[in-house]
Amino acid sequence: MMLINNDIIMNMHGIIFSCTMCFNSLLAIFFLTLLMAMKLRLATLCTLSVAVPGVLVSIILSGAMGLTIGRLQGLMDLRTLTVREVLQGIRVVKAYAWEESMEEKIRAIRTDELGCLRSYFRLAGNFITLFATFPRLIIISGLWGYTFLYGRHNVSNIFAAMQVLTGLRASCETFAGTITRVVNMWPTVQRIEKYLKLDEAPVIPGTRAPDWVTIWPESSQSANMGNLKLVGSFSWGSETWRPAVLQNLNLEVRRGEMVAIVGAVGSGKSTLLQAALGELYPAPGKHAEAVLWRPEVCAYCSQVPHIAEGTLRDNILFGQHFDQERYAEAISAASLENDLNLLPGGDGAHIGHRGISLSGGQRARVGV
Repeated sequence: MMLINNDIIMNMHGIIFSCTMCFNSLLAIFFLTLLMAMKLRLATLCTLSVAVPGVLVSIILSGAMGLTIGRLQGLMDLRTLTVREVLQGIRVVKAYAWEESMEEKIRAIRTDELGCLRSYFRLAGNFITLFATFPRLIIISGLWGYTFLYGRHNVSNIFAAMQVLTGLRASCETFAGTITRVVNMWPTVQRIEKYLKLDEAPVIPGTRAPDWVTIWPESSQSANMGNLKLVGSFSWGSETWRPAVLQNLNLEVRRGEMVAIVGAVGSGKSTLLQAALGELYPAPGKHAEAVLWRPEVCAYCSQVPHIAEGTLRDNILFGQHFDQERYAEAISAASLENDLNLLPGGDGAHIGHRGISLSGGQRARVGV
């Protein structure tokens, strides 16, 4: 989200004005060329002999700039994510002495990024140079062709043509100044479109639930609806090419039971919990077999607790209304009493971004 927000601020701000100016300058170039043809007559062919190659080269340069800026943005994303992961896991990096390998990895990405940046500015410089010299070349070719074909100068036509060519020069400069922003906009639009078209979670309680999901209210006393049930095979997406990460499940947990899931690292324990929450999709071709019964409200504490900026009380309440009795029960159930005594300010202490001022155990207890 941060990278997409940066795209919107840098490349989309004022883009309507830039697109309008680019389109207007393009129309002005077209009509001024027609008007120049009326004044220079057959000498316009000499002008077109310069204009047509210039337009073709500008189209090629614009396409190359678009491809380069797209690759550049991808490398910028990769570098930003890599640096963020290194900073978040800096203790592990230091413990295993991975500083040099991480530095080489980031340097390699940065080297590719600088190569794309040099290519982009080289193309942009050639493009701007082309459109800076393009009007002058048109003026020279038009006047030379008029003199060569007719052997004399018609002052009225020459002065009229000079005014037209001056307007053409201004339009070309405007076009060259705005087309770079329009070219930069396209990769940004593609990135935003790709983000907005990502699959939503199949289950959003109170908003959307597919036909294979049954959400029962917390107050339900029905023998069938009081259990958590998960049947079928599931994958991380609805696309047909995605493989099933959980296969042939048949899980039913009765209300009030405590169940421990034990398995090797990477065997799918956390994925099973995600499927029980409704975060996974039925595997391709096995939609009819999928069944999920779950309550409307589920408490879930992940391996990496979600800690928001604010005070300890804000993270415990998490937007809910403050109830002193329930609040005290939650603190007692999570064994947070000793932590409140240790923290300066108690539950009013600011715990920083991602709970940076808390230990790992304290973050887990706050998450609970």
